[in-house]
Amino acid sequence: MKKFEQLLFGKLEDSLSKKDELRFQEWINKSETNKIFYENLLFLKKKGKGVNEIISLDIDEAWNNFNKKRYVQEEKKRRNRLQLLKYAAIVTGLFLVVGFVFKNNFVNLTDVKVEKVITAGLVIPNENIILKRENGEVLTLNKESNLALTNSNGNIVGKVKGNKLIYIDEASRRLEYNHIIVPYGKTFQLELSDKTKVHLNSGTSLKYPVNFIKGINRKVFLLEGEAFFEVEENKDDPFLVETEHQLNIKVTGTKFNVSAYREDNTISTVLVEGKVSVSSKGNTVTLLPDYKATASKLTKEISTKIVDTNDYIAWIEGILLLKHTPFKKIRLRLERKYNVVILNNNSELDEQLYNIYFHDETIEEVLESLKKTFEINYKIENNKIIIT
Repeated sequence: MKKFEQLLFGKLEDSLSKKDELRFQEWINKSETNKIFYENLLFLKKKGKGVNEIISLDIDEAWNNFNKKRYVQEEKKRRNRLQLLKYAAIVTGLFLVVGFVFKNNFVNLTDVKVEKVITAGLVIPNENIILKRENGEVLTLNKESNLALTNSNGNIVGKVKGNKLIYIDEASRRLEYNHIIVPYGKTFQLELSDKTKVHLNSGTSLKYPVNFIKGINRKVFLLEGEAFFEVEENKDDPFLVETEHQLNIKVTGTKFNVSAYREDNTISTVLVEGKVSVSSKGNTVTLLPDYKATASKLTKEISTKIVDTNDYIAWIEGILLLKHTPFKKIRLRLERKYNVVILNNNSELDEQLYNIYFHDETIEEVLESLKKTFEINYKIENNKIIIT
């Protein structure tokens, strides 16, 4: 047994020396992740799992397997934009070896064996992305799209290829806006004419200039939904994001996520890199990296706190990662991601907290995983998922 395992399982058996006890306390106090992991081992022990059985967990192998699945970013800067939790890696090991899953651990379908399920009666609409141009033209976009956008002079101003639209910087004296609408079940990428990159989540509507004008603030309108911005730096012309509820975000060059879904009571801004100013009805806060600003749509008050930014931007890679989240919010996120309707007839579930992690799984696989893991039963009626 390796030293790390000896330390943990020695603690479980209450057989640590004073020196090792100090080492254990130093390790467990390093992070909340370490505390949660050890609590999970204790949970297994209380559930009747013998220490020898728990020792059979190959923690190092789980960690190595997880490292292979970590995100590899195209740009290697000061820190990784997306990095999955060590906690998820260790819990993955628990899933694989013990085959026992409990509340407040992550559901990871990569490691929970679920048979392929064909759910009778569930038909998921395959809606197209809509691009509305200022000249009145309306285009439908999908993964097969391959076309050029031209202006009134016949000049190419943008190119669509698959799930991405790239605009070309062209001198302009007037602002001309495009409006893109991403339905539930889809995501999309934009590259604006100033090279700013925008990732659009399911259920998002964004209005933006085809070309920015030098000397005028670069302003876009997030009418609804969620977007991750990688703003090209320009100190002379700040970049502004305005939401429907008059929340304004001002930056010069940075990476941040904004969530402004209509059904939510708040609008959140999470800063990954740089610095942003968030304003709402006279209230203004400045965010530094790893901070989240939450603005109330009702009172316009803004609160801030330190967060793990990975939790808020995992969706860019198609990952649904939720920690300590009420089931009612999980249902909503699943509806957006898969373009389905989920009704809950088991009201007791709504306030219960779960941790989940899904990536490339179908909605059928997700439902079966929730059923097997948390005993959340469901049925399909009239093309709706009904939690029973």
